[in-house]
Amino acid sequence: MMTPVQPRRSAIHRPPPEMTVRELRTLVLTTPAVTILDVREEAAFRRGHVPHSVNAPESSSTALVKKVQAADRAVLVCEDGRLSAMVARMLGVCGFPDVAILRGGLQAWVAEGGSLMETTRSGNERPAIPWEDPAPAPAPAPAGWVEKAFRRITPRTLFIGLAAASALGLIVARWVGV
Repeated sequence: MMTPVQPRRSAIHRPPPEMTVRELRTLVLTTPAVTILDVREEAAFRRGHVPHSVNAPESSSTALVKKVQAADRAVLVCEDGRLSAMVARMLGVCGFPDVAILRGGLQAWVAEGGSLMETTRSGNERPAIPWEDPAPAPAPAPAGWVEKAFRRITPRTLFIGLAAASALGLIVARWVGV
């Protein structure tokens, strides 16, 4: 049976409790009952998330509240910390003022050397491909007039050009008598 929750209007004006990446790592190692809730949509969650986190999109508020109720201690995670702060304030109004957020979100997690996991279509988890390329792409060489002309060719103009060349080839072949 669910207990009725009394709204707390003052929670909307209070910033939610924040947690650094180091504090979250320590908490996960020392407290097995901590639940990391990723409040981004499922597609973003599948591309990369904190290991052992659970997807609880903010757009599905009923499921999110149920997951927060089931958790002894919940930490919200998003891309940069702004969405999770907004969700934490909403949860504070709903009577869950102790829900913490990861300061800086996944960007801070990656900056501190944290790895991300991705979920495949079959539901398996594997290490995610890093967000940034370690080496910048080399600058392209200056293009000559031929390269510039070929860059402007669209699939439609290519098709028309090939069709015209084929037709011209047939006309020449018949005229020559081949």
